[in-house]
Amino acid sequence: MTSNLFPDPEIILGTSIVTILPEDTEDGEFSGTTSADYIQVDPNIAPFDFSLSGLQGSDTLVGGAGNDLISGNTGEDRLDGLNGADQLFGNTGNDLLYGGAANDQAYGGQGNDTLFGDIGDDIISGDKGVDFLIGGPGNDLFIMGDRGQLNAALIDDFIPGQAFIFARKGFHDLLMEGVVFKQRGV
Repeated sequence: MTSNLFPDPEIILGTSIVTILPEDTEDGEFSGTTSADYIQVDPNIAPFDFSLSGLQGSDTLVGGAGNDLISGNTGEDRLDGLNGADQLFGNTGNDLLYGGAANDQAYGGQGNDTLFGDIGDDIISGDKGVDFLIGGPGNDLFIMGDRGQLNAALIDDFIPGQAFIFARKGFHDLLMEGVVFKQRGV
């Protein structure tokens, strides 16, 4: 099993490199440094839930087979949940989030983010910035805008009846093609 962000396991980025091994699974919490970090859970570890945090810098954080909580914090981060029902938080910066298999939650935060839900019934929220949201197979929920802060959003692979779009208060402009709207409530 390799990361969807870096399918070649030989690619290593960052100034601080950590591979989480089976003997490191005492509490499941790992944090990066103030520079660019690469933290990856060893794919040979049985499903175990991890909490990975990048702190500062442009970090690459790759979860494992469990239900992981991954937070990039500041910087232009790359987060990959791999397997399990993961929660990914890009926070500030132009981030790339990849949920992977299972029902994931991906929250871009501030910045111009790209979010992939992949397989499963995912919740994908771009929040502030010009974001690109991709659901993948499954019944996905796309959440856009935050009190008028969103400039634009592009949603790819939206399937009516299988995915839903929720626009927060203050989201003014939405351009769509080939979509039929039904009003529910006032």
